Amino acid sequence: MVDIQKLERYLPFLHNLVHHFDSIGDKPLSIQMTQKLGISWTSPLTLSPPSPSFLTDADLRGPKSFQIDNLCFELGIVQFFLWCNASRMGFTNLLQSATLLRRAAGVYQYLAYEFLPLLKDAQSFECPPEATIPVSYVMSLICLAESQIVAIMKAKEQKPADILLSKLHYGVVKYFDLAMIFYSTATKECKNFSPILMEYISCYKVLYELKSYKYMAEAVKAEGKTGNAIALLGKALNNEQISAGGTKSWQKVIKQDV
Repeated sequence: MVDIQKLERYLPFLHNLVHHFDSIGDKPLSIQMTQKLGISWTSPLTLSPPSPSFLTDADLRGPKSFQIDNLCFELGIVQFFLWCNASRMGFTNLLQSATLLRRAAGVYQYLAYEFLPLLKDAQSFECPPEATIPVSYVMSLICLAESQIVAIMKAKEQKPADILLSKLHYGVVKYFDLAMIFYSTATKECKNFSPILMEYISCYKVLYELKSYKYMAEAVKAEGKTGNAIALLGKALNNEQISAGGTKSWQKVIKQDV
């Protein structure tokens, strides 16, 4: 919460500063004024380069630090982390939580569609994944998936039909499917990209696909088609065995639902 409050206070100041630098109109002067700012960010999505010693396992490599003396990239990174932290906050009010997640998705779409493309041509340095277009798309889709998950939780209060729950769960799967596509693009742009984000996406995709099949099987069973219901569950388990990956902790989450 403290980090979010600090970022919220910093963001208007940074917006104002960027606006004034843009109004200078003297590019060499702007570069001269910003080249020694010493702006540094640690990227949770990037592993530091492998150590020359025996400590080469990915799990033993910490996040990498980046120094980017560019105010516009600083503005983009601040917005990225502000909404990343905000969307992780817990809310007892499901409606409030869903609204916040959709707002976060909108901010990431703005970064991907409008803000970051303007900076791509001027990019002459290595930047963290958080400052790239594909990762902003990934985060937007994750927020939309999580908003759908909250909507499912809210819908369950009304005890809807199993077939509706199946469709809602499959909607989550489609968001994660798209996120995986953009993640694949991001790995081509970013060096030493940590696998932690992909583990989250792939494991929750499998989890909600299982849930979707489970509710579909319940709906089919209610129609007296027990054989079809068993076949659906068998297909779901087969897909889980093919698709499940990630760390043991993520696999445990999936197995608990199975």
